[in-house]
Amino acid sequence: MILLSAAIQSACVSAVVANLFTPHRLDTGDLALRAIDLNSVGSYIDGESIEHTRIAVLLHNRSTVPQNYFAFEYSKRVLDLGISITHSNGRGLRAGGDRGDQQDPNQPKLKLPVGGCAVCPFRLGSFGFGNPLEVGTYRIDVSLSNLGKTYLAPPIEFEVVEIARDCILASHKLPLEGKMAERSINKQETAIIQQIAVGKKVWLFYRQFASLENGGKAYSATRLTELPGKVVDFKVDGAFGNNNPLTITYRETTYTKWTTTHVINSVDGRPWTAAEEKLRQEKRKRDAKLPAEKK
Repeated sequence: MILLSAAIQSACVSAVVANLFTPHRLDTGDLALRAIDLNSVGSYIDGESIEHTRIAVLLHNRSTVPQNYFAFEYSKRVLDLGISITHSNGRGLRAGGDRGDQQDPNQPKLKLPVGGCAVCPFRLGSFGFGNPLEVGTYRIDVSLSNLGKTYLAPPIEFEVVEIARDCILASHKLPLEGKMAERSINKQETAIIQQIAVGKKVWLFYRQFASLENGGKAYSATRLTELPGKVVDFKVDGAFGNNNPLTITYRETTYTKWTTTHVINSVDGRPWTAAEEKLRQEKRKRDAKLPAEKK
């Protein structure tokens, strides 16, 4: 948690969001609660998880005397700090892990000076959110119960959009391997590496799609990196279906000789680690020593 003095708040927080602590109809009492979306991705696409989306929760002392409060991490553990996410159709997004810790009567109180602001960033995944989203507008509501009073932050919104064909600048469908390749066509899942324009930015995505018998829709979309635009010499080595790495290479422009490389896990699109590579090489050595099956 970061505690900002009135002077630092004026120089930092207010510089980032000029009207952050402008009085709001939801403000009650001597403390004001705010939430800020720390992401800079613009809209999300269908199938994309919000697990790693980060928001900052801020508590501002607008009174003329210091105020007591509990650390945000403690308030989250005992469910005094809560987040709800609602689609514009009225359906709430389900979150896992609702059960909180017992209140600790000995939990020390912190003191927020006059004009001070306490700030703490959180991943939405730490509140149990992360499942792929349906297209539409979502509202994030943050609440905090503190010493018998409840504070509400003005809601923040984000969009989930369906990608139009002309937004897909380049696409590479991965070959299948392992048991996935042995399935019938209707039962096979697919995976694609794509350059996609989302708003005014271009991103490299790893997308996975359900089988035809299960609707064929995207069930996972991992945002790998932001691109300067449509890149050239775009190549992908690897296959989908057997938990192996994928190697993506490209040049950012036609006039650069430098090649950019990303190595990701074909399961979830996360960066392929040295530990995973070590295990893969050990498995390959073990498999190479196995005797051939007797017929």
